[in-house]
Amino acid sequence: MEAPPNFMDKSLLVTNPKDKKFLFNLIGDKSVVTVDLYRGTRDGFKYKDFHSRADNKGPNISLF
Repeated sequence: MEAPPNFMDKSLLVTNPKDKKFLFNLIGDKSVVTVDLYRGTRDGFKYKDFHSRADNKGPNISLF
C-alpha cells in the first residue's frame, strides 16, 4: 500500500518517503495529526519528562 502524497506532510521528523510509507503501512489509512509532544533536547531526557508530556494524549508513536 503506497502512502498518499500528503501523508504526514507537516512532519519535521519524518521526511523520507520510505519512512512515510513504513508508518502509513503501520498506522493504516487513518487520519493523522502530527504534533511534537516531546523532544528530549527541549523537554529533558528523563522518563518523567517524557511521561509528563505524552501520557493521556491518546495513541501516539514515539520516534527515537
